Amino acid sequence: MSKMHWQKSAATLRYRVLAAPLSLSTAVEFLEADPWFHGSGYIKANLIKFINRQELAPRWTPRLQKVAVAAVDREDRREFRSYCRLACKVDAQELRDELTRRLEHDDKGIRRRARWMLDYLTRNQE
Repeated sequence: MSKMHWQKSAATLRYRVLAAPLSLSTAVEFLEADPWFHGSGYIKANLIKFINRQELAPRWTPRLQKVAVAAVDREDRREFRSYCRLACKVDAQELRDELTRRLEHDDKGIRRRARWMLDYLTRNQE
């Protein structure tokens, strides 16, 4: 689904996140689309909390790892800590390798967020 689709249906999704049953597929698609509008950070944090409570099939891991890395690659947002929690849920060497590569990035914000996520993974190893 496109970013525009999610922006148009923000009110609907806000309702679904807060009141109605939610599917794992919808939650992942929303995080992948990463729409940005008033209140979207709170919705994303709630979706990540929902995902972290699920028993995930292995097919979800690569998609959610990309979502976590994408959070490192964009500007600072209030829900970043939630993305760190998501990274713990899908922690694997591939994810850590992607984050480690970003420690050498030209953008100091990307380097900082990569370090924060790697530190969070290290502190919260299961």
